[in-house]
Amino acid sequence: ARCSPSRASIMTGLYPHRHGVIDNNLRLAQHTICISDILCEQGYNCIYTGKWHLLGGMHKPNFVPPHRRHGFNRFIGSNVGHHKKYYRYIQNNDSPKQTNQYSTDGIVEDAIKMMEESGSTPFFSFISILDPHTPWSVRSPYDRMYDPTSMQLADNYINDIKLISEGPARERYKLVEERIADWIQGHSAQTREEAFQEIMAIYYGMISCIDENVGKILDWVQRRGMEEDTIILFTSDHGEFMSGHGL
Repeated sequence: ARCSPSRASIMTGLYPHRHGVIDNNLRLAQHTICISDILCEQGYNCIYTGKWHLLGGMHKPNFVPPHRRHGFNRFIGSNVGHHKKYYRYIQNNDSPKQTNQYSTDGIVEDAIKMMEESGSTPFFSFISILDPHTPWSVRSPYDRMYDPTSMQLADNYINDIKLISEGPARERYKLVEERIADWIQGHSAQTREEAFQEIMAIYYGMISCIDENVGKILDWVQRRGMEEDTIILFTSDHGEFMSGHGL
């Protein structure tokens, strides 16, 4: 899966060939109806925090103007960018704000604050956490939570480009090779396999950080007594092979 096509499908309920976002960095047409457009018309407070990635272009990050937000009347985020320090645009201010707070923590904190501000108004909150994603880093204690030596490479792991047919898969393998080489230069890993293990340990750490923050959201819902009146969906736009097929 690819980021922008998946996001557009989640928002619209359409396949990529229907909504037109068939690859990353393509714009979702303004006339396309999203779930947020519908809920906004029904009186919901529509809240968005985090990465948008439906504006088109490759600016990192990029201000999402109000008329491109498909009904979201409360918006704190940016179009693209995977900064580990929390970097976002707040509402209609096109000057970005950055803090030393870890992005996952900041996105969820802002989401909870805006949900709280909804009061008795029904809300739809789309919380778009950046992780797990490159660059491979995460805040303490998650950066050391998992032992790299305990990470098991995928059963279909390969370490020979000749086993991959010419085409997109081989080009992807070459890109991964470059990233692995960069990782080895800056970390303790000495081999390709050790590099994958270190990256996987960080990847799991990012997921555990997300888990902690999802717990904060669930705790907030419980404190508000909204467990029986709230629908919570947890999904992802894409993932990583994490050594599968050598990628």
